[in-house]
Amino acid sequence: MLLAELAGALVPQIVLALMSRMGEEALYIRALFMPVFFLFIAIETAIGVTNQVAVARATGRQETTAMASAAHLARVCLLAVLMVGGLLALSAPLLADTFSVHPDVRDDFEWFVRWVALAHVSLVGPVVCAATLRGAGLARPAALVLLVSAALEVATVTVLGLPGLIGWGIWSVPFAIAGSGLIGTAVGLWLLRRSGLWKRGEPVGRRRETALLQQVGIPVAITYLVIFASAAVLTWVVSTQGPIVVSGFAVAYGVQTVIIVPGVVIGSATAIIVNQHYGAESRDRIAHTVRGGLTVAAVTYLFLALISWAARTPLTGLLADDPSVAAEAARYLEIVAPGYACMGLVLAALTLLEQIGGGLLAVTMNVIYFAAICVVGGMLSRTAGDVEPLYWTMTVASVVGLSALWVVHRFIARTAQPSAPQVVLPEGPSQATYDLE
Repeated sequence: MLLAELAGALVPQIVLALMSRMGEEALYIRALFMPVFFLFIAIETAIGVTNQVAVARATGRQETTAMASAAHLARVCLLAVLMVGGLLALSAPLLADTFSVHPDVRDDFEWFVRWVALAHVSLVGPVVCAATLRGAGLARPAALVLLVSAALEVATVTVLGLPGLIGWGIWSVPFAIAGSGLIGTAVGLWLLRRSGLWKRGEPVGRRRETALLQQVGIPVAITYLVIFASAAVLTWVVSTQGPIVVSGFAVAYGVQTVIIVPGVVIGSATAIIVNQHYGAESRDRIAHTVRGGLTVAAVTYLFLALISWAARTPLTGLLADDPSVAAEAARYLEIVAPGYACMGLVLAALTLLEQIGGGLLAVTMNVIYFAAICVVGGMLSRTAGDVEPLYWTMTVASVVGLSALWVVHRFIARTAQPSAPQVVLPEGPSQATYDLE
């Protein structure tokens, strides 16, 4: 599971590194596009997590409704991606104005937004297939789906985009996303057949997960929409400092995106086990599972904070071909990376909270965290005419964020009580009962 999620997070950073070899303009366009990726991540993660929770709980109850849940959520995901893609296609000029895109690359930026938005439609299949397999406890097949898609995207950008090969430059990216998504879907469907979750000759069935989508998926989506909004605001803040700072910020923020993956994976893996405990009515095992997951997160992020700070210069030099961009990215990590020791632990706890019915609490704490960074850090940075006050604000916010652990602890303690109430989720003629608070 960790390998697959890391692959998914590493792909945009590898593509970013490849684009830095395609010229300064290509890297600049990709850097400006960075916040937009979180819109699609919001949809794909919300649907994936909802499907994973539905399948995990059905597995705990020994029900066979995985494909019915997956089919319903795949339709929802497809519709949402099409709507967001259409809005982005229409609003591309507004994005260019907001980020003060240089006139020389404005037209390329707008068309890059449109083509990449269209290509993301193909990623619905791998997302839903992998989540179904993962929720059923088939972590290796789920990882294979994501790894195949990731490898194909990187390979396609390399062959089609780099100078000296086919040389399409930035236009290789939408082709790579579309191709990897279609092949990943085919692999995912084959693995669902092979695993027995999708049995030949049997109807998929109908099962609506509307209530679970509202309780789990929407809070997850809102969290990533908050990240999108904050990334857009931060990009706007640094855009006044010129293309070098914008590109350096994007490279460093990309490194941070990879750094947060273990926290999301640990929190999500812990949530899968907790949700199976819910389904099996084994509430007495929940507290022990949560403690184990958060302990792993704490140790992991002490190590990652140290490594990302100590190796900042060679790491950013590897990702950015331009020494000035690499130096700007290293400046970000020098200030922000030590705070990862706190940020990762909180992230794992909030990810767990989102997936066991505490979505509103998780969203509230995420909104406070990112709003503080954007408002306080943005004002200080704009006033000083430099980005360092913004970076220091991010570090302080990570430390203060540890206070969220107490809220998570209280929620878990209350939820794990045998007397916790049930929430009945409507699903048409029949009803499914999930133990949530």
